[in-house]
Amino acid sequence: MRKIKSRPATRISSEYIRLHAILDSLNEGVLMYDLSGTVIEANQAALDFLSATTKEEIDLTKKGLNATFEVCTVDGIPVDVEHWPVWRILQGEEISNIVLWVRNKRTGRRWISSHSGKLLRFPDADEACGVLSIRDITESKTAELQVRESESRLKSAFESFIDQIIIVDQQLQPQYMNPAARKAVTSMSASEAVTFWHSTAKDAIRSAKPVVHEVQCRSEFGLRDYTVCATPLLNAAGTVDEVVILANDSTEKNQAQENVRKAALHDILTGLPNRALLYEHAKHMFATAKRLHQQVAVLFIDLDRFKPINDIYGHETGDKLLRELADRLRSRMREEDIVARFGGDEFVILLPEIDQHRPPHVLATDLLRLISKPVGIDGNDMSIEACIGISLFPHDGEDIDELLRRADTAMYSAKASGRNEYRFYTDDLASYSKTQSHLEYELKRAIGAGGLSLAYQPIVDIDTGKILCAEALIRWDEGTVGPDIFVPIAEMSGLVGRMTEWVLDEVGREQHFWRQHGLPLIPISVNVSPVQFKLRGFIEDIERRLRDQKLFANLLQIELTETVVMENAEHAIRSIKRLREHGIKVALDDFGKGYSSLSYLSRLPIDKIKIDKEFILGFSASNSSRAITDAIIALGTALQLEVVAEGIETLEMLMYVRQQGCRQAQGFYICKPVNGELFAKNFLEGLVLLGQPGHKKKT
Repeated sequence: MRKIKSRPATRISSEYIRLHAILDSLNEGVLMYDLSGTVIEANQAALDFLSATTKEEIDLTKKGLNATFEVCTVDGIPVDVEHWPVWRILQGEEISNIVLWVRNKRTGRRWISSHSGKLLRFPDADEACGVLSIRDITESKTAELQVRESESRLKSAFESFIDQIIIVDQQLQPQYMNPAARKAVTSMSASEAVTFWHSTAKDAIRSAKPVVHEVQCRSEFGLRDYTVCATPLLNAAGTVDEVVILANDSTEKNQAQENVRKAALHDILTGLPNRALLYEHAKHMFATAKRLHQQVAVLFIDLDRFKPINDIYGHETGDKLLRELADRLRSRMREEDIVARFGGDEFVILLPEIDQHRPPHVLATDLLRLISKPVGIDGNDMSIEACIGISLFPHDGEDIDELLRRADTAMYSAKASGRNEYRFYTDDLASYSKTQSHLEYELKRAIGAGGLSLAYQPIVDIDTGKILCAEALIRWDEGTVGPDIFVPIAEMSGLVGRMTEWVLDEVGREQHFWRQHGLPLIPISVNVSPVQFKLRGFIEDIERRLRDQKLFANLLQIELTETVVMENAEHAIRSIKRLREHGIKVALDDFGKGYSSLSYLSRLPIDKIKIDKEFILGFSASNSSRAITDAIIALGTALQLEVVAEGIETLEMLMYVRQQGCRQAQGFYICKPVNGELFAKNFLEGLVLLGQPGHKKKT
């Protein structure tokens, strides 16, 4: 440092103390060190920052720095000590706001800091020293990185959408276009490509509310129909900054009527016969076989671990895989054989005229080998396996329902013994069938003898804690299995109709009881099985109950799964419209778990979607689950649907979906399912969620 010759020592001392006091008052650390790395001065913030009590503990030599600290860029790239700010300054470089990750090896503390400084030279004294300031910016930088990551996830979700997504400013200038929107520009005239959504966006800016329009525009493929939804993004002042535009090509919707019978009897995705056509073929095939004293084999094929493919690669890839597998199965069939798609990842094959030249187990072995061959889709090689159960007409049964049940039993036996296996239905599986029959008998008794009950789980407004409705969940009081077991048994045995009627009766009785006791009423949602929903008299039964005032439309909601809706979309749309005409809300349950597409979702006249709880439960460990959750919330909001997050088990989950714009939630963190009496006692009197931050139950 400069030598001060003329000032008295006491004055120098007082100035030094004053200067040091000023440095100690700073929030950022300041270090002064000589060319060898020895610290000359360090303010209190620097000592605290570097976990030292005196400046002598700070060793800025290369050896000392390497022994004490690890340094890397914000992207995680390690930095050699020669390039650390301390030594860059000693090499004569002036640095400003160099941001690095730093870890103290002794204490384990890790932080992000900003470094600035330069080398000071004192020619008169022939001395030089480095001055370095350090600021802890961990909190602000982490927030910035999180925002950047969130934006990247949202962009990735948008990039995967098959619909056009465009974000425009107040002057309708595009700020972002996803690949679908950019691709559309090449197929439309220049003017129409950038203006067909203008009217919708203008209305959204004018009203500051979401707007949906049906528009048409010309492309190289002819006249196309679009459903355009424009959602304004408001700033803190409540004015519109930008508008998010979702343009869904709805042309195919208007063309679907051209082939009604094919749509009714064939699977839309694969073109294979669906369940209805399978039953029709089986009826004629069994009659012929009985007359000619022949056998017919029923092969029930179930794909193993198909859902992870949907979760990882997306439903579009999963659909491509199903189409490829359908083509492979078709390639092995004779003209008289029937291969049908039975469900999401299930296929059924009917083999007439089987003999020693074409035994079903030989075909099953060939099909398992064929299915397990890798499939190349969009640059990804995917492998999948299957299990096959086989039953024989007339040995194992004389109607298709019985034969399917027994083939299904054999298939599960194959799964239990290992992957990529086949099994015949044999007497060895009789005990399993007897167990199923016993459960069916006991369930039938329980339905008639009051052995069932309902539990209610509330769905709440996340912001206010107010209970919006409750889901009715069926329980078998003395049963040994849960609803995941006995509901499918009811469906297979034909008991599901009586069970659903009981549920509706119980919901109506409970609501009348609450009304008589002066308790405020809320809507109750009822799960309707695929089998029951497809019955011709289901809607008429609901309408009769409304006429008899056993149920009230504003207090009833119906929950359907994606599978039941997509198996026969036209029937589902007609039925849902009839329910909604009466004022009954309809929800799509376990959304994302099935195989619906965005184009079909836009067609469905539903009121809400419930995010499948597997995505909620998995988002903390899976970026794909988090991205899918974010995309579903954004999509539901864009389509003006209520979005419910199921499976909320922690406060973290609740806060996350709230931050993403989800307004309704359900799960064990909020409340476990409880019986009607306890539900009324704990919740209906207050209608405010217990345990919700900022809310207390009314008493």
